[in-house]
Amino acid sequence: MLRVSRTLAGCLVVTGLLLATSGCGGDDDSIGHAKDYAKTDGADIAKDARAAMGRLRTMHVAGTITQGGETIALDLSVSQDGSCAGTIGVGDGSIELRSAGGRAWYKADLAFWKAEVGSEAAEVAKAVGDRWVVLSGDLASLRSFCRIDSLTSQMLGAKASYESQGAAMVGTTPTARISIEQSSTGQNSTGQSDLHSTAYVKASDPHYVLRIVRGTGKAAGQVDFSAFDQKFTVEVPATKDIFNPETAGK
Repeated sequence: MLRVSRTLAGCLVVTGLLLATSGCGGDDDSIGHAKDYAKTDGADIAKDARAAMGRLRTMHVAGTITQGGETIALDLSVSQDGSCAGTIGVGDGSIELRSAGGRAWYKADLAFWKAEVGSEAAEVAKAVGDRWVVLSGDLASLRSFCRIDSLTSQMLGAKASYESQGAAMVGTTPTARISIEQSSTGQNSTGQSDLHSTAYVKASDPHYVLRIVRGTGKAAGQVDFSAFDQKFTVEVPATKDIFNPETAGK
């Protein structure tokens, strides 16, 4: 009964290539220091960023990308263990996502159901009601949005090429900017062509990725990171408030 658009199921890897934040302090927070740090080889800056992101426990991800002519909006608190909470918007619709303890659920608005199941939207919305839908099928891949290590490996891949592009400011934070060319395999796991992106890495330690901007026009995208290591809680839905599409009607 529940079908998933290629846009939503395929936006995961695209989103993994993006990311920003502001308000990161440090003793070396000056544009002069950023200019010096930006003289470092791009691959070494990427290595610093991978290490810093790998030590994170939690963070917040927010921003938009464009995929297949639709705008994908992200507003998620994510973690290293895969717990997350927030929203994903697709076109006029959106879902609220929760993940904890290896399980995940979502709530969708009517606009989302209309985009996904067309004329069956009202029927599906009525069947689900105000319950949380178990994340399954093609949508299950969205859980990778929730993992910091997954996002980091996609945006700073080991097979990518990196080149330092000098210093730049992200908000009030000095950064080193690096260009990223993904591996020359031709396509990523969603069948999309390899992508070029620009990463903004915090010049002072810890060297978090503060921004990745990918492409222009229809391929444009930017997603922000913030709230590094700030705790958040995920409220697990009660059993009575859960709808499982794989067992519904049985």
